[in-house]
Amino acid sequence: MNSYQIYNLIKEIQLIKESRINNISLCEDYSILIELYSASIKKKYLHIKVPNFLFLRNEKCDIIQANSFTKTLREKLLGSIIKEIIQCGADRIIEFKLSNDKKLIIELFLRGNIIILDNDNKIELIMDKKKFENKKSNIGEEYNIVNPAFEYKKITYEKINKLIENNKGDTIGLFIATKLNLAKEISEFLCNELNFDKNKFMNELKKEEKENLIKKIKEILKIKPSININKNSLLTIPDNNKSQFDTISEGFKKINEQLKEKITNTKYTNQINKIKNIIKKQNKLLEINKKKEEEYNLVANKLYENFENNEAILNKIKDDNKIIENNTFIKKNNILKINKKNKTLIIKIQ
Repeated sequence: MNSYQIYNLIKEIQLIKESRINNISLCEDYSILIELYSASIKKKYLHIKVPNFLFLRNEKCDIIQANSFTKTLREKLLGSIIKEIIQCGADRIIEFKLSNDKKLIIELFLRGNIIILDNDNKIELIMDKKKFENKKSNIGEEYNIVNPAFEYKKITYEKINKLIENNKGDTIGLFIATKLNLAKEISEFLCNELNFDKNKFMNELKKEEKENLIKKIKEILKIKPSININKNSLLTIPDNNKSQFDTISEGFKKINEQLKEKITNTKYTNQINKIKNIIKKQNKLLEINKKKEEEYNLVANKLYENFENNEAILNKIKDDNKIIENNTFIKKNNILKINKKNKTLIIKIQ
């Protein structure tokens, strides 16, 4: 999920505030499913698959036996109430503040992470302990983001000018996507809306063009995005006119189903391909053995056809050992080689 998708998702899932965490399960794809309940929403499920997505669903998905991390999540979170849901600045991080003074942190970047913080903002539980450059990730350490992303929600002319000054070599498309933290899809949308050449350098924009960009960014923060699926990727484009899904959660649920189906199909395809390769090798071996059988049968038939003649030659040699030195006898009987030491003959058969 990109930052803008998370920004809109946060607005959508505010409805689960004041809901109680009733259960936490591990899904077949090793994603986490949190069962929620409140008088207003009844029962809903928060589906978390880091680093790909987080969404709400109405029904339970297939689950497997909980691993140690899931069991520890249960111990620390069951029975607590969700009091607040926020996006950490413009980063791809969602924070759930709970009634037991803990925070559930969902990181949706790089490898992703699920973290629990205590009331002193120190890490109490972490799924992936690997350290990254911009944050600490060890139990007992204070959780912080050393190098937070640019917060486009608080964009001003002065801030964008300062950012341009530090990134003069960026094209408009790249600058909006990465430096303003709005992702490729939103960058392309803004360039089209404002008639910007995305390959033009950002420092070439005039004051009026910068002001129009700021205005348009503030506009898209107020409208509901449409969600379209293309090649198993979720595109969130600000457009009130057309929407394939009513909510971002529905869009990501569909993506999850497609991903699961793709993995299943790949699994069976791999198995089928393995079986096909085995059959191919067996057929090839069968052809080789069949050819050898034909050759052996031919040799056997030739030996049988020449049995009496060869037996007569051997009897003559048995009766007269010196006959094997007779060139006429050797030539007449197609004797190719004589080994007196081993008492063997090589006879050419027709």
